[in-house]
Amino acid sequence: MTKFISSMAGGLLSVLPLEAAQQPNVLLIMVDDMGYSDLGCYGSEIETPHLDTLADAGVKYRQVRNYARCCPSRASLLTGRYAHEVQLGWMTAADEQVPGYRGGASRDFPMIPELLRPAGYNTHLAGKWHVMQDAGLEPFFKTGQTHGDFPLDRGFDSYFGILRGGNRVSYDREGNRLGGGYFTPWDLVRDTTHIPVPQIPEDFFLTTALGDEVVARITERESDEPFFIYYAPYAPHNPVEAPEERVARCRERYRVGYDILWRERIKRMDALGLFPDGITAADAQPFFPRAWEDLSEEEQSTWVEIAANFAALVETVDEQVGRAVTELKARDELDNTLNAQS
Repeated sequence: MTKFISSMAGGLLSVLPLEAAQQPNVLLIMVDDMGYSDLGCYGSEIETPHLDTLADAGVKYRQVRNYARCCPSRASLLTGRYAHEVQLGWMTAADEQVPGYRGGASRDFPMIPELLRPAGYNTHLAGKWHVMQDAGLEPFFKTGQTHGDFPLDRGFDSYFGILRGGNRVSYDREGNRLGGGYFTPWDLVRDTTHIPVPQIPEDFFLTTALGDEVVARITERESDEPFFIYYAPYAPHNPVEAPEERVARCRERYRVGYDILWRERIKRMDALGLFPDGITAADAQPFFPRAWEDLSEEEQSTWVEIAANFAALVETVDEQVGRAVTELKARDELDNTLNAQS
């Protein structure tokens, strides 16, 4: 029953009273700030063969709605309810003291793992949390108290990832990196233990490390109990940065400029039948403020670097999904795993 679903959660998950051997595993993948057509199966030049394979064997949607922001989308996905209903209608930055905008996901509504764990599931989160008030983070970093809002308080057996939405890189006056980003994230956490920047390995890269965690949760199970793994790799959210060896694989394809790349992508989307009935590639209009030829060499180079790093992040996520699929195949569990990507 392997499937690929590109959507947001539409309703609460019902858990049937089945024996453990009959209950499907669930791998739920949520990325940040990736465009509708940034996967190969939706027309992109970005190479995502593993996700494309899942898509070919599953279900794809031509249109979807979300909240266009990180945390409301997460709150809705994890609860199956409107974000305002669970009090996270804007961001986690502030409790505005009005209904729908309390800055954190309400405990009045269960999250998926809170429903699945009592039904016999092992539940794990690898990645970005970002559904609790930012104000609750400082007490945690000072005292280790979670105040009932951390992943382990909301039904997850294990957690490895970053808590906040922002992950900005900071530098000292000499230009030395202090922390943040994909290589030295500020608030990396294992379960309820903060891993400070000085303790992060030199070769650390967040997207790959989270992929390692997903694979570990699949391979290190001590029983045949089904699992629910929520993989939220943060990528390709800002700051857009990836290891040079990965960026180098992508850089050349973007030197032609965004005008040509856009036209080629639109044609592929049209050929895939992704436009609504009555709409063709000829009806699509670019939104670039300036033509590629009008940019200076420096501006073009800057755009190429950003685009190549973005593509490298997406391709690294795809690689991690491929690793998980390989492990599931090796354990003859892929056909009993529901794969959902949004």
